[in-house]
Amino acid sequence: MRASSPARPTFRRRAQFAALVATGVTAALLSASPAHAAAPQGPGTFAGKAFDTCAAPDQSTMDAWKSHSPFGAVGIYISGNSRACGGGANLTPAWVQTNADRGWRFLPLHVGFQSPCYGGNKKRMSTDLGTARAQAQSDANETVAALRRFGFGAGSASYLDMEAWQRTTSCDNAVREFMDVWTETLHANGYLSGVYSSGYSGIALVNETMLTGRAGFTAPDHIWFAHTNQQATTDAGGPYLSDKLFTNHQRIHQYHNGQTETFGGKTWNIDWNVVDIAATSAPSCYSADVARIAAGKRPSLQRGTKSAAVTRLQLALAATGRNAPATGKFGKLTVKAVKSYRKRNGLPKGTAVDKKVWKALQAGRCA
Repeated sequence: MRASSPARPTFRRRAQFAALVATGVTAALLSASPAHAAAPQGPGTFAGKAFDTCAAPDQSTMDAWKSHSPFGAVGIYISGNSRACGGGANLTPAWVQTNADRGWRFLPLHVGFQSPCYGGNKKRMSTDLGTARAQAQSDANETVAALRRFGFGAGSASYLDMEAWQRTTSCDNAVREFMDVWTETLHANGYLSGVYSSGYSGIALVNETMLTGRAGFTAPDHIWFAHTNQQATTDAGGPYLSDKLFTNHQRIHQYHNGQTETFGGKTWNIDWNVVDIAATSAPSCYSADVARIAAGKRPSLQRGTKSAAVTRLQLALAATGRNAPATGKFGKLTVKAVKSYRKRNGLPKGTAVDKKVWKALQAGRCA
């Protein structure tokens, strides 16, 4: 809506205004009304390079790197009982807001309880599954409070930093339960869940859990895999992350670690990351049954179509939990199921089935 034009000032008002300018009052009034602040994005939709570091850099470094580095996002440790630097003295809500105003995106990290088999000096979760779940809920509630304190709105993500551990069945089971509750608690509070870990431990655990369709596991929305192969691509999951998983702009790859870099005359020690995240990413879900049922040709289907392909479609949709009886006829219930599947999996709106819908089903996406 176009705003109405302001009334033309009278001679007296013009004279008063001139007097204010002369006394400098106008400048003071203007300075008291800051420009509209940008809401911090954690990370929102972002594709590009990011760095993470133990402690938040000072403002002069952030400004120099914004102008002279390849980075557009920064990983910051906002919460957790195992933060080595506590986020650093520079990390305040004002620091986050200032850098949001200057165009930075953020990857909020939480480093709390670690695997029972973790070999370092951070706190470890219990091998008792009930206790591990309670510890996860405590950690998730802590990061939700931190997200709110730093100004990150609903739909932002917090990334659980689960450091590498020597894998055993009991430790894997505890971490799996911990991740499950972490994600469910963040979702319940309107935030997205991410997991950061080394390829051979945490990432491999998530990968195996999702590929086998383990019942009761709520997968994270984003995966941040540490695989230091120096390949700046989110496709380079190596043997740890299947190409079938986290395919809807849900990946971050940490590909080079512990590098001291200088940009714009400012030096900082960082890890290098490449990010491909969309704010509308659908929660991750993979089903081998959905992929198996949907395998084959990808014919275009629409309401009224009768064929064996429609039956295959209906069986695949039913395997995602939707009400799509296998009648072989593309009717009202199938239209509703397709519409729901498109929405949940980030596909364009519609009720027909095209190659994009088949491709998602054949990739096992079951959200």
